[in-house]
Amino acid sequence: MLQEQDYQETDERFEGVLRAIIQELYAREGKDKVTLALFYLLIREANTWRSIRLLRQHTPEQFCCAFMVDAGTLLRAMFDAYVQADFIFRDPTKRAERATQYLDFEHVERYKMVNKIRRHDNPLTDVLESSAMRADGEKRLQQEFDRVKDQFTGTRNKWYKGDLSQLSKAAGKEAEYDTFVNSFSGCVHSSAFAVKNGPMVPLNDVLFLASTLATRVARINVEYNQLDLGEERMILDELCKGWLDKE
Repeated sequence: MLQEQDYQETDERFEGVLRAIIQELYAREGKDKVTLALFYLLIREANTWRSIRLLRQHTPEQFCCAFMVDAGTLLRAMFDAYVQADFIFRDPTKRAERATQYLDFEHVERYKMVNKIRRHDNPLTDVLESSAMRADGEKRLQQEFDRVKDQFTGTRNKWYKGDLSQLSKAAGKEAEYDTFVNSFSGCVHSSAFAVKNGPMVPLNDVLFLASTLATRVARINVEYNQLDLGEERMILDELCKGWLDKE
């Protein structure tokens, strides 16, 4: 019981550190695009970390196998957000450009989503087609798409060039990608292997891996915005260590 209590206290302290960073950044006026992009990715990490923690806390032991498939899906999303944050932050000369692309790709996503929805004939498309705001909305949508589309060759499906494996390699996390993320992707796509066996992560390590991913993005935000965490900075530095690093 003492060990479990220690885990709870550590998780609560870590959650407090994440909350303090997020509150500090949220309160800042005039966020530049790099701050905003990294902040969005930190919010994603913190919320998903909390989801994994809640699932683990409230899943009875007899259902833990099912929990692991969902945990793998969430860890996959967290890894994706981390390597995007690393990609934006890594090269100081390209931070503003990459952050702008990350934020501007919203308009490409919205444009493509709306056009795909409108290809069909169903109650949702009926509502959209009959909306009094349709004409103004379509105009703004087209204007924003035209403004940003030249940044993205062929209006690709992601804001960055390449794929997740390439971002992982550039971040120095190729071994983590090869070892873990493939099994996480199986959880996302409900492969027979993943549904039967879950991801290649021990049950007791799930929250630790989630904490590591959230910490990496938290530290990126701290370093870019030069936040002073005092002694709490040690928590970030310790948790940022690679999963497969040798002692």
